[in-house]
Amino acid sequence: MSAFQLTISFLSSLSFPLDIDPSNSFQDIKEKIEARTGYPHFDQRFIYLGKSISEDRSLSDYDVRGDTKLHVSATGKLPLCENVLKKKNFGV
Repeated sequence: MSAFQLTISFLSSLSFPLDIDPSNSFQDIKEKIEARTGYPHFDQRFIYLGKSISEDRSLSDYDVRGDTKLHVSATGKLPLCENVLKKKNFGV
């Protein structure tokens, strides 16, 4: 399977596309989200199809494919305000 785009959706209504490879682990994705949003990887928890995801597994382990929405539950407060998100074109 080749690289595809995944939609990352925070419960705070922040949502943005992220280009990933199916062999990426969820830890890799957390680091990409942190690089893009500033939200610490250690405070991110993934939910896919209503189930909590183990970060040491890969997307292919869960059969995650393109055009999928991956929900991120924040264990802390998001460090970015809406104005910063708008400037970064996150679509808030």
